[in-house]
Amino acid sequence: MKRQIVKQQQRKRKANNNQKLVILKSIGRFAPDRLRANLVYHDTTLTRTVTSSDAINWSYRSSAYDPDPAALTGSIPGFVELANLYTSYCVKSMTLDFETANQNSEAVILVAWPSNVAQNTNSLTKADLMEYSSNLRAQSKVLGASNGINVAKLKVVANPRSLVGPKFNTDLDFSASTSTNPVEMYHINIGYANPYGNFTYPMLTRSKVVYEVEFFRLRQLES
Repeated sequence: MKRQIVKQQQRKRKANNNQKLVILKSIGRFAPDRLRANLVYHDTTLTRTVTSSDAINWSYRSSAYDPDPAALTGSIPGFVELANLYTSYCVKSMTLDFETANQNSEAVILVAWPSNVAQNTNSLTKADLMEYSSNLRAQSKVLGASNGINVAKLKVVANPRSLVGPKFNTDLDFSASTSTNPVEMYHINIGYANPYGNFTYPMLTRSKVVYEVEFFRLRQLES
């Protein structure tokens, strides 16, 4: 038993050291041929709202260069620094950690789902949202009115090997230069449906998306 505990501690220390130190022994090498990192995008849009409608929706896309197609938010922290070392990247997965609060006087329904399709911002009806929440790996929650238990959390994972299939591993359209978006992308859609009428107040949101990004095509030293 003691030996197992010691081995576990040694493996843990080794894993921690691997996060702190990378030794490159090849002469002239300044980075690995490929590098994979989990980069975190916190959405700076803290409320979502709509005018004269009973449905709200938006999406995040598999672009580390510009995650939110509606907000033109720019790249994820850490992306620019790694883009100085590599010329290309590919987003291997997206994981949404989402928390929200309802400020309206009636209960609403929250839905989120991974998809090959990005629905245009505030383009869906509440019937659409309920239908799309039947997709594989979708999540849905009921938020109480502002005077009740009106906070909800959910987690959604977008895995391109499931959404796209085996061709994702070889199709360069899902990769891109570190100065632009991929030609082909997958997405996480989020929405609210108000069963009682139009939204009166914005929905408070906290969105954290973890992007698993692989960088490749090491930059060459050029004048």
